[in-house]
Amino acid sequence: MRGAGPARIQVYASPPRHFRARCRFAVSRGPDGRLHYYLWNGADSSPTLLADDYPAATLGIYNLMPKLLELVGGDAVLCTGLRAANFLSVKDGSSVVVSLIYDAPLPGERERECVCVCVCVCS
Repeated sequence: MRGAGPARIQVYASPPRHFRARCRFAVSRGPDGRLHYYLWNGADSSPTLLADDYPAATLGIYNLMPKLLELVGGDAVLCTGLRAANFLSVKDGSSVVVSLIYDAPLPGERERECVCVCVCVCS
């Protein structure tokens, strides 16, 4: 557009908590033998930063994280080979999609159970 001049830019600050609607965590057993979430350290390619409590996540993700670890961690097949969990939520956190990333396919009969576990956690 001619003569319109430069666009006016406005910057809006994020709230201090529960603003991140997309989160990706490594999942592995800690020294206590339980599953934990970890963040990747930017300077290092290995996930080393414990993230079991991650208040930046939307409230929906934040509340779902411990429930998911408890359910999956209590099942020997579902926790075997689990490497990461990716969370995606709507802005208000009322709906969350979780992708569990494994290093190998689950046995056929367990794949459906994994989907059911995730639906139960979210309900």
